Amino acid sequence: MQILIRDPGEAGERLVYGPAPYIRVKEQQDQDLMARLRLSEPIIVPPRFWIVIQAYDGVAIDASDSFYDLYVRRIRQGVGAHV
Repeated sequence: MQILIRDPGEAGERLVYGPAPYIRVKEQQDQDLMARLRLSEPIIVPPRFWIVIQAYDGVAIDASDSFYDLYVRRIRQGVGAHV
C-alpha cells in the first residue's frame, strides 16, 4: 500500500507514505482492525489535488471492502501567502 498526492492534471505525483507491508492492506479490509499510519509530520495537500491510496495484493481489491478514516484540518492561507 502507498499514499500519493497527485496534482489536478494528474501529470505529477508525490509519494507521502509507503510502500507498506501486505499486513497493512489486510487491516484495511477489516472495519474493526484499522491500521494506523504513524506519520512523522502532517501532509499538506493543496486545493484541488488528489489523495490517492494504492494497494496491491495479487488479487482484485474491492473498494467497498476497504475502510479509511481520514482526519483532516482545513487551513486557509491568507492572500499572498505561499505554502
